[in-house]
Amino acid sequence: MPQDPASSAADRRTRPKRRARGKRRHTVLRAVVATAAVLALVTTLTAAFAYRQLGANIDTFADSEQRMGERPDKEAADTPQEPLNILLVGSDLNNPEEGARSDTAIVMHVSGDRDFAYGISLPRDALVDRPDCELEDGEVVPGEEMVMFNTAYDEADAICTARTVESLTGIYVDATVEMDFGGFEDMVDAIDGVEICLPEPIEESRFNDALPREGTFTATGEEALIYVRERHQLSINGDVGRMKRQQAFLASMANKVVSAETLTNPSRITGFLEAVTGSMTITEEYRDLAKLGQLGLQLNGIGLDNITFLTVPSEEWVEDPNRLVWTDEADDLWTLVRTDQPLTPQFLEGSIGAEESGGSVNTGGPAPAPTGSASDAPTTGTSDDPSDDSADDPTTSAPEGIDAEEFADQNGLC
Repeated sequence: MPQDPASSAADRRTRPKRRARGKRRHTVLRAVVATAAVLALVTTLTAAFAYRQLGANIDTFADSEQRMGERPDKEAADTPQEPLNILLVGSDLNNPEEGARSDTAIVMHVSGDRDFAYGISLPRDALVDRPDCELEDGEVVPGEEMVMFNTAYDEADAICTARTVESLTGIYVDATVEMDFGGFEDMVDAIDGVEICLPEPIEESRFNDALPREGTFTATGEEALIYVRERHQLSINGDVGRMKRQQAFLASMANKVVSAETLTNPSRITGFLEAVTGSMTITEEYRDLAKLGQLGLQLNGIGLDNITFLTVPSEEWVEDPNRLVWTDEADDLWTLVRTDQPLTPQFLEGSIGAEESGGSVNTGGPAPAPTGSASDAPTTGTSDDPSDDSADDPTTSAPEGIDAEEFADQNGLC
């Protein structure tokens, strides 16, 4: 059962239209591509200000404000700038005749003092109550109770995902960004690769291509794609490890994007932003690159040691171990977001920091008790279909008291 909140939000810590169904694949790739958009917003848009012509690449959502319906109030903040909550939705157009799908969404919170930022992954398998959603053509998709989170996109679109996030969390979503996975390899190659650490080679299988390298190296776009998709060989807990590796990759990408070798190289910046903007659909208010450039200037002071990635606290659903439910600690996390607070130690434990190339595992304090692992979970309802991620085990925090080395080993990190 969910646990009681363990920490106070006051303990500041700055370290840290309806679419047809398509095939389920590239889950983590969609997450990486979506988050790459926010990395551009948070770390590189100072350079984007000088490339206004890229604005022509960006699409916008139709009537997004109207379709969001009744919205939560945004809490007043005594900070130099407005705190921002940016929702990233990854989409995969597998088949133009069948339509796109999305399995991952990430909320990126940027503090009002521009001193810290953290990205919160929302597992697609979490069961939630989805509100009614209006499509671009005016049709209404009825809400449902206890359905998978990703049905908000599958049954409607990214704006419905944003509406669902606001309904579940009470936070105000300032901007919604949808990214198509097609530009992923281009993003990585544009900055001449991203450093990863692979504990052992990845063997070719029906689930993924081979990556016959190990140790720390700079991955190309093609190699990075293999790395972020892997969920069967490297870790003992399936999708738990894959999500941690994904977060480590995103942290490493942030590190590379803000490095001197990237920021002083106009061709790298241009190529990266071309790949991002060419795959982006964004809320109308934030389409203008001039405004994004101003935001980039404001965010320029956030240090890499204050950018963190984590997952909303969840546990197995008692009726099906392949589904999740958010715990009471999720409420504590959303309270931190609403009140513009840094992550407290309970949420830093097991999170991924961006201060080092390849990412670093935080061990910031007591974590929630473990809710089980892949080796303990029942196998009812699992599937060997490589395109079906429903067989993945739930995503949980690092067990209490675990050290960084053991945590990394269990999740296929190094």
